Amino acid sequence: MSINIRLATEMDQEMLRQLLKNSDLNYKGATEDNNYFLVAEDWAGESKKIIAIAGIEKRGNYGFLRSLVLESNLWTGKSGLEFVTNVIKYAKELNFEELYLLTLPNSKFIFELLKFKTISLNEVPDEIKSSEHFQTSYQEKVVIMKNY
Repeated sequence: MSINIRLATEMDQEMLRQLLKNSDLNYKGATEDNNYFLVAEDWAGESKKIIAIAGIEKRGNYGFLRSLVLESNLWTGKSGLEFVTNVIKYAKELNFEELYLLTLPNSKFIFELLKFKTISLNEVPDEIKSSEHFQTSYQEKVVIMKNY
């Protein structure tokens, strides 16, 4: 398996939409100019297939990690963690003050390994709360986390 991680392009938009839809994740706001999506491609012979995506929304001085999808059974815990680590590294290169995310309770430990900490809703900056994705994805069973 040979994996390449790159920024999504305009030509990837339909594939991103389909991956998010197939994963029951919100696509609203994903194509806004203030968003960055990273894709992981598996090059198998002459063909390539997008096997993972992760979005980062720019919200003022903050970043909002959204829409993480590991699509393929090719991923192991180690390789999945490496992909997420690369996404966070890219977010840091964008010089956000802090990086926020929403996750399910059973996935929280993964982000704790990457130095995220759980926070309450009243600790979330208004810039993040105003994200269409945050507003449609936040619910009481979701864990809010931040890094930096």
